[in-house]
Amino acid sequence: MHIPYWLLKLLPLFDYVCPKCRKEVKQKSHTCIHCGENYGVPVRVPPRMLKDPKALEEYVHKHVFPRVSPLHRIYLTQFFTVLFSDGFEPPETNLFENWTATSFEGAGVSVIEAVNPHHETKNMKSTITVGAADNAYIYRTIAATNICYMRGYIKLLDVLPSVDGAGYGLMTLSIGFLANGDGLTVSLVRIAGANYWNIETYNNAWASDWNDNEAIASNPSLVTWYCLEILRDVTNDLQKLWVNGVLKIDVAHAIAGGATRAYCGTHWTNINNTNIAFDCIVVADAYIGPEGGAPTPKGTIAVHAKIAQII
Repeated sequence: MHIPYWLLKLLPLFDYVCPKCRKEVKQKSHTCIHCGENYGVPVRVPPRMLKDPKALEEYVHKHVFPRVSPLHRIYLTQFFTVLFSDGFEPPETNLFENWTATSFEGAGVSVIEAVNPHHETKNMKSTITVGAADNAYIYRTIAATNICYMRGYIKLLDVLPSVDGAGYGLMTLSIGFLANGDGLTVSLVRIAGANYWNIETYNNAWASDWNDNEAIASNPSLVTWYCLEILRDVTNDLQKLWVNGVLKIDVAHAIAGGATRAYCGTHWTNINNTNIAFDCIVVADAYIGPEGGAPTPKGTIAVHAKIAQII
């Protein structure tokens, strides 16, 4: 893979391996966590990611994207695939031009506003007035992707689940329409008097349906941004949730079919008069991670059409 020299300077110079089993260990370790071998120092070798495009892609998404400017992120997507990215910035309007479609039912509605941006000047706000009678979400169609990550920033503006069984869905990766019953949704739910982050995995038209909660309730607060990232991995039958970069849920359920849609907004809730802000949405084929101070690139990334204007 051809990558620019300035990116090479951001990558680690070496990997470190156990002299006995040759598996990767930490630079300052003295005992192999894999085979138990004791050594003075590990063996220094060229970084494996330079020969492994997938490992390089994962490292760049996790460690480089949060550190570089929006311009460099756009440039890097020619090497590392961001399937879709949106920060709701102008010229986008309430028609959500960067998204495939919207769904507002009952009194539910989503709008682009300038009141609660996570970065830059705009964000989306979803409003639910009558609990289960409303929904307010948008979605983007993507190429079928077996290993698919979705990250978004979420701010709960005025109502937290306060009764056991209450909650709301926030983001979903699915195959076709939500009603088809194949996908992964991250939610916040009230269980035994505490609020837990939850992922629901459903497959084969709801024939299989699993609900998994984080081990310890996070009890998120109002008017606080949370970075939520989900993984739907058909290749390895994995489902994961990170909150602010910390892995909260890691489970394995048998699923089939690459994700073809990314949903953002409130598509289910049983809580009335709920307002939730969303921003900095990214869908990719490798781990994305929290932002590190640079805004998410605006709109759909179409690097190959823009690259001559960027560098």
